[in-house]
Amino acid sequence: ALMNDPETPPPGEEGDEEDELEDVNEESMSSDPFIDMEEGEQQQEEEDFNDDELVDGPAIMPEEEQMGHNNVPPDFDHIEGNGDDATAESIMLEESAKTGGFFNSYQTAPLEQGYGTHYAIVWVGTPPQRKSVIVDTGSHYTAFPCKGCENCGEEHHTDLYFDPTKSSTFRQLECAECIGARCEDSRCVFTQSYTEGSSWQAFQAIDQFFCGAAELTGGSNPTDLSFAIPFMFGCQTSETGLFVTQLADGIMGMSAHDATLPKQMYNKGKLEHNLFTLCFRRELSVSKQGISAGVMTLGGIDTRLDSSPMVYAKNVASTGWYTVFVKNIFVRSNGGQSARADDELEQVVMKIPVDISSMNGGKGVIVDSGTTDTYLHKDLAKSFGEVWYEV
Repeated sequence: ALMNDPETPPPGEEGDEEDELEDVNEESMSSDPFIDMEEGEQQQEEEDFNDDELVDGPAIMPEEEQMGHNNVPPDFDHIEGNGDDATAESIMLEESAKTGGFFNSYQTAPLEQGYGTHYAIVWVGTPPQRKSVIVDTGSHYTAFPCKGCENCGEEHHTDLYFDPTKSSTFRQLECAECIGARCEDSRCVFTQSYTEGSSWQAFQAIDQFFCGAAELTGGSNPTDLSFAIPFMFGCQTSETGLFVTQLADGIMGMSAHDATLPKQMYNKGKLEHNLFTLCFRRELSVSKQGISAGVMTLGGIDTRLDSSPMVYAKNVASTGWYTVFVKNIFVRSNGGQSARADDELEQVVMKIPVDISSMNGGKGVIVDSGTTDTYLHKDLAKSFGEVWYEV
């Protein structure tokens, strides 16, 4: 998640909120007990938050706004067979046009295992060139190295640098078209820096862009091709830190920002709903050839992936990052992979005293798929440490 957005006001201009939320203090963070932190430590700092840049686009929907029975939105629950099927169908079609359609029209794409993160495969250009990008709900922009990028770790990544000269649809943005970038040498140049010290610089470009499978034939899949759109991304010219050594070529911001792929696909009519889902699985190995570790669903909800009823947490922020309200925190001995204890008689579960106002103060608690760490408010440090030690 990015730190230095060009349009973000300097730290300190947002009043007391900066003091209220210091959950990215590296001295107080607790590391993930299962995954060594490598590339995923990309937690977006609070000063990057800019209300003027952000748009509505909840990815975490409240339960009452989810699908009704029979896989239709709740607005349609009251429409049942009453002898006038034509009228009911007319009402449904009219309401569908207003709300953007049903939830059962979507694109699915595989997710691969990275070094502590998950990445998607995207196909860019004409003909399509394969790129791998971390899926990061804590940042806005998509970027990856282009041919000529200086010391950008091509030997570490899954694919060669993107070559603009091999795409007939590639177009560099002109200065009048810059999106949160500065004009430099007739190019729209922007830079992003991340909490753990890595950064990149890029110029903005547009090309055909869609998600798909990792296989070399994935770029020609007709179903995935039908979701292709002209999309703005950063053509990286330099990288530092973990961006050089990570497995994925680049990063794809998935926040509630107008520059993200799901929002642009929705704006261009490729998706019926402005939403997406990420289903993660953890594998024990990684490979440049790709290790399947989940599924991304764009524009809908794929209930085929559910092995049990889904539990939803409401997105409490109308704009900005996907924000949840934390009510309680528990620590359980011997860990586990589920909320349900492996051995309810043997495993000790202790509740950490939580000041709800402090825990959810400032800009709240965000869900960030681009980091391996969980960051808690500094006021919880003492009580968390005591419970952690005891358990």
